[in-house]
Amino acid sequence: MIDKKHTLIVTSLFCIILFKRLVFLNIGVNYEEARDLDVIIKISNGEVIYKDFLYIYGFLGLYFNAILFKLFGFTDITIPRFIVSLFFAVSSMFAYKIASRFLSPFWAFVAVLLGFSGLVSREHTYEHIVAFWGTMVALWGGLSYVNKEDVRHLAYAGLASGAVLFSQPLPLGVLTVFSLTSLLSYKFLFCGNKRPQPYIFFISGVLAFPLAGCLYFFLNGALIVAMKSMFLPMISGNAPHPNQLFFVPPIFPKSLFSASSLGEIKSILNFYLSYNLRWWLVLSFFIIGTGYSTYNLYKDKENKIYLSILLLSAFSLVFEIKRILLPGASAYISLFPTFVLLIYFGIEMKVNQFLKYFVQMLVALLFMLYFVYTPVVYYAEYNRNGFPLGLIHAKNVIVKPYTHEIYNETTNFIRENTGEKDKILVADHNSFFYLFSNRNSLFPENWYVFSGTTFHPYSKTFSWSLEEQLKLENKIIKRIKIEKPGLIIIPSRFLSPELIDLSPFLKYVASNWKLCKKIGAQNKKSVFDDNIETTIYCPS
Repeated sequence: MIDKKHTLIVTSLFCIILFKRLVFLNIGVNYEEARDLDVIIKISNGEVIYKDFLYIYGFLGLYFNAILFKLFGFTDITIPRFIVSLFFAVSSMFAYKIASRFLSPFWAFVAVLLGFSGLVSREHTYEHIVAFWGTMVALWGGLSYVNKEDVRHLAYAGLASGAVLFSQPLPLGVLTVFSLTSLLSYKFLFCGNKRPQPYIFFISGVLAFPLAGCLYFFLNGALIVAMKSMFLPMISGNAPHPNQLFFVPPIFPKSLFSASSLGEIKSILNFYLSYNLRWWLVLSFFIIGTGYSTYNLYKDKENKIYLSILLLSAFSLVFEIKRILLPGASAYISLFPTFVLLIYFGIEMKVNQFLKYFVQMLVALLFMLYFVYTPVVYYAEYNRNGFPLGLIHAKNVIVKPYTHEIYNETTNFIRENTGEKDKILVADHNSFFYLFSNRNSLFPENWYVFSGTTFHPYSKTFSWSLEEQLKLENKIIKRIKIEKPGLIIIPSRFLSPELIDLSPFLKYVASNWKLCKKIGAQNKKSVFDDNIETTIYCPS
């Protein structure tokens, strides 16, 4: 009966998560996903990642989607989005198996729903989903080995860790392998487990995907550049600057008291719930779980419960280390391990009754905000005011009027004023303008090139000196003069007098190219739209 109950819950979670994501499958576009879609198309056309074009993340999910594009014979943004949703739903099944080791079936069910609410409100094609799935499977395998001593689970954990290592090497891949290696080291040192089988099974699993990847890149003459791109992104100038690492957000939003309107209060609370509160939850329960388990393992080194809590606590930071280190980090990865620890320490353990009621109310509030409120508001807004984009690769994707206007008007202008063989230049990393208009980029080998310029906001995050930024802009100008693109498209937000005065590139374009068209009125933009207002320059 217990097995049937767990099977029913796992099946229900899979269906709920998948259904919820499929509802949003064709809603909204995120210009960050244009990068991955562009890369998938390049790979499906025979190009080799890292060798033919710059990429600073892992490749496993991209090749998986490229194979699907070849099989289906067409490219559409909903295909990789569906793969993201499928991997996410499958991950929820492993998550329940993890949570049920610490919580009752009901609270394990709640923890999974709550922990899997972070990916609902904004669809994407991100290939990082393979890393997310792999990290969840690796955690399940590690916990299963702790409790059952079955080396097969270590093989599964190793295979999953290898998949993470070549999907999102930094930080998820390296930290996943490190956490499980630390577990095996602990078992070897303190639990008398000297048999070689567990270590052989784990290492063999970890190496399977990486060895296959290394062989592929070696045969394509790209092994060294692939390793540098995945594990040493700072070589390409795309690593966060050290002064950006680690920050401590306010534990309470003090700006709430100085808010002058209801809209401002709502904005402050939204930011606090999405970033500050989650930051404090992750770090607090990592410390609580690690401290509690370490203290008890000191007294009882072979206790499986405390060792399981220690591993779960470690993975709570594996999943969310970016949120702890970088201000405003993406909410893409799940707080699932943190929510399991919250419910375990605040509800399941024999704690003060007042504390138990407080945690129950907090969990209910978080569930309503993250799992119910956000998607309902998001869906209602698009259902009421959205309509199909109608462009290649995203014909049936529903967008808001501002996004529809900019992408359609810009795409039509590009098609009417350039030939199919003409190159265009977009002074940003939004590849949608190339994809929708079926035009080539002036920098097809480096979609990230403008992130190091004086006017791009990413230059403040990455470790580019002003000298390097100016040197890069002069190289861009030189290439423009040699290859003569048909159009130059610049996000309007970059064209302030202060930025133009600092930037050689912006000065060159303003002086030597003709301003042809401005598209997008900022007053039409809603919170559901990206800031993609464009200014188009034509050759003089």
